[in-house]
Amino acid sequence: MSRGEPDLFWREVDKLTTEVYLLLLHVYEFTASFDGYEPISRTELYQLLHDVISYAGWLSVGLRMSSAIVSINWLIPGELHALDQVSTCQPAYEASKEAAQQQGIRLQEQRPERKQISSMARVKISVIPEIIRYRPYPKEANVEGIDSYRMMEPHAVHYHGLQEEHDENRAFISLPDYIKKLRDRNCAPRNAALVIMVTILICLWVLYTTSGQQTWQEAKGWVNPEPGPEPEKSWWSLTW
Repeated sequence: MSRGEPDLFWREVDKLTTEVYLLLLHVYEFTASFDGYEPISRTELYQLLHDVISYAGWLSVGLRMSSAIVSINWLIPGELHALDQVSTCQPAYEASKEAAQQQGIRLQEQRPERKQISSMARVKISVIPEIIRYRPYPKEANVEGIDSYRMMEPHAVHYHGLQEEHDENRAFISLPDYIKKLRDRNCAPRNAALVIMVTILICLWVLYTTSGQQTWQEAKGWVNPEPGPEPEKSWWSLTW
């Protein structure tokens, strides 16, 4: 180690940063094509990833070397917002809040007798967990007990949800269920369009190609076969 760092620390940080950068590059290029969106430069993206990964790696090394007990607590999606939570993407929350307010106005216009439901920010994505260190008081303090120190506040992306749990449970949908819902909704139109395209191609093939017309005639013969000669009666049926 040098200055408390493992020998291969920075080389591993560079390697992991490059791997994550290459994984995110396709997403970066896709979002860069959005209208009105100005992405950061690739150099800045790489540097931000390098900062995050090196910090996480150094924190992991410190936790392994420390004799203290460390508690790592992740926020749960759908959990109510608290003052000790850090919002990492305020524009996303503001967009969610505006959409929720517009939806509330539409519902109120459709059903004026409907009771107004209270709303509040909730956790959408947990980004960084809460990290708390516990260790006994030093002997010179002449105090028995455990001292706690919050090393990291929880960070999250928030959305504008409903305040009461029973209201939120009725409206909340998990990310896997939401993706499945979108997939099921988009599946039928996509399959219908595929069937229509195949049908049109078959019609064009039958109408404008010799092989298609021959195949069509053979298919008609299978469905409506030409009447053949009547079968001869058996000798025993002629005796009646």
